[in-house]
Amino acid sequence: MPVTRRQFIAGLVAGGAAASFGIPFAMGVSGSTSTGRYLASRAPLPDPFTQQFRIPPILAPVRSDSNGDHY
Repeated sequence: MPVTRRQFIAGLVAGGAAASFGIPFAMGVSGSTSTGRYLASRAPLPDPFTQQFRIPPILAPVRSDSNGDHY
């Protein structure tokens, strides 16, 4: 029995739905697979906030017309 285009597309959609819903359940419904342990870095971290935060100046428009401001 030959497969019609409609049956083929329906099979692809059903297979995609089964894969997208089935894979998370196959990996485990119980929750995360993470160990939950904190892994400290061996690299030295930089000093936080060594300079003051500078707020950039507000940009002034080059020209304004009825359509809006042009920067």
